Amino acid sequence: MGNTIRKGKRFAALVLAAMLAAGLLGGCNDTTTTPDPSGSSGGSSGGETSETPEETYTFPDLDLNQYEFKIAEAWSYGETDRPPTEYGVSGLGDAILDRNQAIEDALNCTITLEYYDPYNFFDLVTTSIMAGDKIADVMTPVVFNFGKFVNAEQLYDLNELPGVDLSKPWWNQTIPAITTFGGKVYGASAQFARVEGEAVGVFYNRRILNEIGMQDPQELVAQGAWDLDAFKEYVAKGMKDLNNDGVFDDNDQWSVTGECTEAMYSLFVGGGNKILDTVDGKVTYMLGEASSIDYMLKMKDVFEPQGSYYNPNWDFGKQLTNFVGGKVFLFIGALLHYPDMRDMADDFGVLPIPAAPGSDTYYSLITHNSPIVCVPTTIDNPEATGAILEAMAALSEPEFDIWFDDYSTLTLRDDESVHVARDIVIPSLTLELAHTGHFLSAEMTAATDGILTNPILIDRTQEPASAVDAVKEQAQAMVDEIYNK
Repeated sequence: MGNTIRKGKRFAALVLAAMLAAGLLGGCNDTTTTPDPSGSSGGSSGGETSETPEETYTFPDLDLNQYEFKIAEAWSYGETDRPPTEYGVSGLGDAILDRNQAIEDALNCTITLEYYDPYNFFDLVTTSIMAGDKIADVMTPVVFNFGKFVNAEQLYDLNELPGVDLSKPWWNQTIPAITTFGGKVYGASAQFARVEGEAVGVFYNRRILNEIGMQDPQELVAQGAWDLDAFKEYVAKGMKDLNNDGVFDDNDQWSVTGECTEAMYSLFVGGGNKILDTVDGKVTYMLGEASSIDYMLKMKDVFEPQGSYYNPNWDFGKQLTNFVGGKVFLFIGALLHYPDMRDMADDFGVLPIPAAPGSDTYYSLITHNSPIVCVPTTIDNPEATGAILEAMAALSEPEFDIWFDDYSTLTLRDDESVHVARDIVIPSLTLELAHTGHFLSAEMTAATDGILTNPILIDRTQEPASAVDAVKEQAQAMVDEIYNK
């Protein structure tokens, strides 16, 4: 597979990042030319990606008279996730500062950020929006809070926002298609609030792979043969009863781990399925479909063997620690999110989520912690909001290369893994609508998260069909109330 080790590239990557930061955005005047990093419609095969024509952005002829453009940033969980406010900290940080300065100079405005706790963001601002107060021009809530704003009818239709053109390549093309309800587009995605770091894939431990004597699964990806059937074969051989006591516990080696709900969502959506989908203009609960039941049964069969899925009482920290510690073969999670992987003693590679049996088309779910770009209904100057938002999207697009090169050099260990992440996983990213609604009520959570986790992992005496039959009518009624108003 030509898994060229990349550990010596760290210094060169940092130098390149600094050069990119200084050159791509530092001399921005009235125009910038940008390629499209990941504006696909979701779903990609294992082949090479095609070149995308470049498109030029031109600042509108506007003087906004020192308009203050406020961003309510609600997707970073701590200060370490936030960009620096001074030059010289990182290449990406410098590029962000250059981008904002270029916009401020060209449009005569100021850009300010206010940070909110991602988990409680909706509760913190919804009363103010309801009262008609302007809290921001743009908000970037995580997916599960985005759904709350949709339900509360507090978001602006981005198709009606002056100066915004979501068809341009600096906008991700997948997200608006999924966040359109009743013909109105409420959510978008661009590099100033990127979702690519939350695209889910599979990490695999190469030491364990060598011990079980199986083919490197990256070869299956290259052959178009990495599907759920192949995944099942690796799961069946990845566990080991290390102390020979006949019971799998923390003393043993397990096959798969990862946050349970996210992993089951990712495997299900990775097979080309949907939990919620828009059918004839109406958001529809899809788990009752025969094809959905069939796929859940296939997933349940994957995890039939004892020792197949490590779930230490929903303790994600322990799941991550045990994979990094070499006690689990496969880990399902965001490929470019966990710095913990840098400390892993065993070598590892990465893979896309397996495709449906017999398919080589991959769908890479973004997690419920992904940011969605949206605009509250209480903005007071739509022309200014739209002009600056479009400039933010266009001028932030080159930051993808800086971010990806830096993060992948630090985290991924071979060129084939870089290829998988950049050319297969990221172009195939998609959003599952159920992520936007699964925290709205306990009943909605049970009808989505519960159906995909309980019969497959938690209570295997349940059958998917009977579990779905018990909730599907109520689930559709809840979906209608949230999305089909």
